[in-house]
Amino acid sequence: MKLFFKPAQEQPKERESNGGGRPARPVEAIVAANPELARIFGAFGYRPDAQAEAARILGAMKSLIRAEITDFTSFRAALQEAAKRKGLNPRWEMGDERLLDAALAAGNDERKALEALNRNPVYEQMPFVERVPMRRAGTIVWLTPVDHACILKRPSDPERFATLLDELEALYHTPHPARNEMMRSAVIEAVVRLRRELKRERAYFPTAIRQLEERIEAWNNESLEPGANAALAALREIVEAAEAVRAKCEADAEIPGTEKAALLQRLRQAAGRYVAQPRLRNAWLTNHLLETLLAGPMIEKPREGSPEDEMPKRIAEMLRREVAGGSFDPVETARRLRDLETRGWFVSSMAFGLLAHAFEPQKKHRNGRESSGERRNLRRERDL
Repeated sequence: MKLFFKPAQEQPKERESNGGGRPARPVEAIVAANPELARIFGAFGYRPDAQAEAARILGAMKSLIRAEITDFTSFRAALQEAAKRKGLNPRWEMGDERLLDAALAAGNDERKALEALNRNPVYEQMPFVERVPMRRAGTIVWLTPVDHACILKRPSDPERFATLLDELEALYHTPHPARNEMMRSAVIEAVVRLRRELKRERAYFPTAIRQLEERIEAWNNESLEPGANAALAALREIVEAAEAVRAKCEADAEIPGTEKAALLQRLRQAAGRYVAQPRLRNAWLTNHLLETLLAGPMIEKPREGSPEDEMPKRIAEMLRREVAGGSFDPVETARRLRDLETRGWFVSSMAFGLLAHAFEPQKKHRNGRESSGERRNLRRERDL
């Protein structure tokens, strides 16, 4: 199962113009800016910081790998033998062919030959020298021998490389309930293999590094359990729906009717999915959705021809600010919203559903009985 999150550059819809509003922010930016939202995303396996850190560490590890020619005479002989097979089947990748051409062009200049080998030591391999063709099940596959007679590729600073391995292992040390444990173990096994390579006298690191990179990529993109992947997809849709409204409302006092109806419908549907899935809820997101529903342009105005009272506007804005600040009484807020409705101003019914979930009764006494205050709170909660 592929991870639904993709890099920001693959999400053009997040950067599309919102007409007169500001551009909507990508979900990743919203999550990064809000620790509470990041916490609930993280509960379902979302780990952008860890993934970025793993990419940084891998890049540093690969930058340390340098090629060495242990026997230049044998190296030249191997190149000449490889040149005889150049152009014959099975063919190799174009990058490898260019590497062979560059090494042959170096002639007897060992320094230039090393420069060619170190252009991209992890991903470019000399055909018929570092890689050899083998026939398997009727097809040709290219394999990298464990040892090479004349070429080594290993870290220029083994101690630094070992430290980077420790840092990388720490990122995957603790299992995550939302992630596949076998894939995490596969990453750790690849780290252990590289540690063994550090102890070998004639180590060849590209194969082990590329295996580690493949396993980390699989963990990033495929290790989410189905339930966690679905929860993250739902959270993403909810946050996107709220952001679409907020981006528009922050710039426009009024929104054209058709566009407003579409935005409000999308937001109502998102809030409905949120209310229906208890495991997605947290205080920050509840307040965020509620505040968005209370944005001025989202509140239905009196019918045309009715006298417009400015007081309801001020009350609605005051309630929105209280919700934004996190200090509000859900029951009193619901009462005031109903009062607005008596004046002809209508708020989405989803606002009342969110207010019900924002209300948290007091905890019971240790003897297990409900306090009189709690009973009052429970009655107030039913009133919502």
